Amino acid sequence: NEQIVKILKLEEKQHELYNTLDENGKLMIFENVSDIVKYFVKYRLKWYDVRKKNIIGEITRDLSFMDNRSKFISLIIKGAVVVNNKRKADIEKMISKHKLDKIDGSYDYLLRIPIHNLTKENYDKIKEDILLKKKELVDMKKKKPKDIYMEELDEFIKKWK
Repeated sequence: NEQIVKILKLEEKQHELYNTLDENGKLMIFENVSDIVKYFVKYRLKWYDVRKKNIIGEITRDLSFMDNRSKFISLIIKGAVVVNNKRKADIEKMISKHKLDKIDGSYDYLLRIPIHNLTKENYDKIKEDILLKKKELVDMKKKKPKDIYMEELDEFIKKWK
């Protein structure tokens, strides 16, 4: 009797299908929850690659900013750039002569440094910060998108608990 039921497909099977929409709004049908998770992680990791590149770009911009700032302070400390009693245009010429970068088309990010930050102590502090930022850049370049994803999941789980 059991064989006849199977041959004629008279038995009732309970089978769950997991339906969801993908990132493009297309219907996706999965056999089980594990397949959904695998698909999601694969899709998510593509964006972690983009995110990693953006973080590297941000760190690189920060390093450039900090490096130019430290060079500017060093030039002022050494007396190679004098800002007292000078026109902005003249100061900018002195800065460009030392090949410092413009940000957003100007040197305002340097010219707006408060006087109390144009000190040897601040210069030394920026140099330390540059070393830390360089280490951060090296570490980020070594990481795979999967590593970043796992770190963030671990951090989420800690906060969640």
